[in-house]
Amino acid sequence: MQIKELFSLLSNLTDEEQIISNNSASILVVQEMDNHQRETEKLRRLVAAQGQVIADYEANLGLFQQKDEQVKALKNTLSILTNLKKVDKGSVDPDVKNDLLTKCGELCNLWLQEVETNSTLREMVKELQVSSSSKEKEMKLRIESLITQVNNSSQQLQDFKLQAEKFEEKYHQTEAAL
Repeated sequence: MQIKELFSLLSNLTDEEQIISNNSASILVVQEMDNHQRETEKLRRLVAAQGQVIADYEANLGLFQQKDEQVKALKNTLSILTNLKKVDKGSVDPDVKNDLLTKCGELCNLWLQEVETNSTLREMVKELQVSSSSKEKEMKLRIESLITQVNNSSQQLQDFKLQAEKFEEKYHQTEAAL
């Protein structure tokens, strides 16, 4: 390098605009790092939220299975009660028999209502399963998008750091040459 070139580089490095540019570059690096950390934190929160959705889904699925077992038990009991309604009328005292049949009929109606309620609950849980799976897909897409953004930000930050290191190296070389 010629001496004239070194002096021109030195004047560029000590120029106030260059110092401001260097400070701006440092600020940009810090801002980019902050953005990267914010995006990483958003990603962590989304992953935690997805974990909660999955836990809720599994809990609802467990409840659904319990309710399904209860419905089966109710149907069996209903069948027994229905058969009880057909009891031989000649072997029981008529007043007791009528009272028993009335109570059995009331109980049978209550069980039918319970079965209907459980069927409705089953349908609601199935709808919830569909809704949960679509929300899960939506969250996965959002997470993939954020991962892409974070990776892009990381790459930009790495590129910017390399440029800053090259600039600093040139500065030290110029300083050493003088």
